[in-house]
Amino acid sequence: MIIKSLRSEREEAKTIHKKYITAYAQEQLGKPLEKVSIFFEGVTQEIENGRRDEEIQFQQLYSKSELKKAIKQYSGILFIPF
Repeated sequence: MIIKSLRSEREEAKTIHKKYITAYAQEQLGKPLEKVSIFFEGVTQEIENGRRDEEIQFQQLYSKSELKKAIKQYSGILFIPF
């Protein structure tokens, strides 16, 4: 049953729910995968700062070997083929 007069409240509730679900997922998944998350946040920040992909991959901090080191700590949790 949809009550038309409550449409705006329903949309607001959906927005708030989505916001808190996203925050919860980031909090819970961010802790066990913190180093992987930090790696990808750094890459995203470099892209937003205008760096090209080709430049980022040659930086030691964001190299493939650094990603492998971060993932290696979570070998029981993740499976990412290279």
